[in-house]
Amino acid sequence: STEIKIGYSALHGTGYVPISKLFQRLKIQNVQYVDQMISPNSLFPMFNSKQILDPSDKKTASIVTNEFINQYGYDDFSKLDILAYTDPDADRLGIVVKTLTEEESIYGKWRILHANDIWLLLLWYILEIIPKSNSQFSDHDKFFIVKSFVTSDALLYLAKKYNLECIDGKVGFSDLAKIVEEKWDDNKINIGIFEESCGFGLAGNPDILKLHVLEKDGILSMALIIEIISYAKSQNLSLQELLNKLYLDNDIGFFSTFRRELPENGIFEGIRDEFVMEQYLKNVEIFYLKIQKKIQNKNPIKICGLPITNVQKFSTGKHDLKFWKDFPDEGVRFFLNSDVNYITIRPSGTEPKIRIFVQYRITDINKNNLLEKKLFVENLTRTLSYEIEKLIPLS
Repeated sequence: STEIKIGYSALHGTGYVPISKLFQRLKIQNVQYVDQMISPNSLFPMFNSKQILDPSDKKTASIVTNEFINQYGYDDFSKLDILAYTDPDADRLGIVVKTLTEEESIYGKWRILHANDIWLLLLWYILEIIPKSNSQFSDHDKFFIVKSFVTSDALLYLAKKYNLECIDGKVGFSDLAKIVEEKWDDNKINIGIFEESCGFGLAGNPDILKLHVLEKDGILSMALIIEIISYAKSQNLSLQELLNKLYLDNDIGFFSTFRRELPENGIFEGIRDEFVMEQYLKNVEIFYLKIQKKIQNKNPIKICGLPITNVQKFSTGKHDLKFWKDFPDEGVRFFLNSDVNYITIRPSGTEPKIRIFVQYRITDINKNNLLEKKLFVENLTRTLSYEIEKLIPLS
């Protein structure tokens, strides 16, 4: 614990008190706080009034990173194991790291460790390392995890490797919690609830093995990440280097995931913008029907040279009366010649935005080609997110 170096920002929210107590309990001594954001402030003066303080948002990460560097200098930033921040109610965690030198051509000087990557580390640690010191975690048959269907399928592949049940659910923690409660009735124990938007929970089973509460918790996420940093240091590795070792396992592979938001800045506001958003979702549905016909005629549309070979619409029926029958409130997914390579377009359930999620998996990775493969696929997922918008324009 004396070797771990952490920077932390509370984003003007409630996280400082519980996080600082956590550091004290874990004897983390080398902590540098972003002073400008320690105290709760409902005006969030360091941020634009229209900005959503999403831990996965690069604009939020940029402000936190720049404020840390302004206060302490880049040299101190480069020595951190992580620069962490919790959202205003501290139930989600964001992490920034200085990029490995050899990967700066891909990510720049610093990068967000996306939730999909953090959750892969957490789940691997729970399945591989914790059972070595705690036999309660060794029987994978009685455990299960739940993830939103837009959270990386890297978790699914890791779960398969350890014979662990992985269940996909709708976006939103409340829906994932319902799945957990249903599995409790089957005497199953939850060892992870994962959201692409940085939410994590560890619900256990209150009648068998009490682990935590049925809710996402940024403080719990921080505690586990600290434990993983400690383990990585014992192996002379950083978090990024530990992640790269997981990517080299071809049972898992490297899942590149990318998320874009429409509009890229701000939100859809007012009656006119609401109409624009609704029209865009109609355009997505029209494109979905067009793709179906193309597939039936064995003449699939290609995007970045990849054929769209299947489509799937996700509808709950909750909003059909307001919009139209089978309104795709959970989104539409376009598969790119694979069950795990796809683009998903869906309306946000928490703010007036459209989100584009891209996932692409590569394998046959080794130490010699890892950098080349990462560069290729990270560029590909970004490009796919823009190319799909050309096929389904916003206006």
